[in-house]
Amino acid sequence: MKKLTDPQRRALTILREKGAMAPKWFASCMWPDSPAWKWHYNTGPNGATAGKGMWLCAGSYLSKLVKMGYVRIEVRRNTYQRFYRISELGKGLLDL
Repeated sequence: MKKLTDPQRRALTILREKGAMAPKWFASCMWPDSPAWKWHYNTGPNGATAGKGMWLCAGSYLSKLVKMGYVRIEVRRNTYQRFYRISELGKGLLDL
């Protein structure tokens, strides 16, 4: 089996402990002290949002873990929002 990198191990540990997570929640657990949380982004004529780049980074990272088979996607039918949950393969790799 392939050995996990430190960031992969941390990400899978977060998902195992917290359960299914949206990218925004995952980002706040994975990188809580990142200075990017304070960066502001224009969101159109109605203002700006802080830390949006962190959500996008988390979604990208989680998608890479999905492609590796370590994480699976759940879609909640009432909101159609994607949540990410650790897979059986991911749990097995953490237990090694």
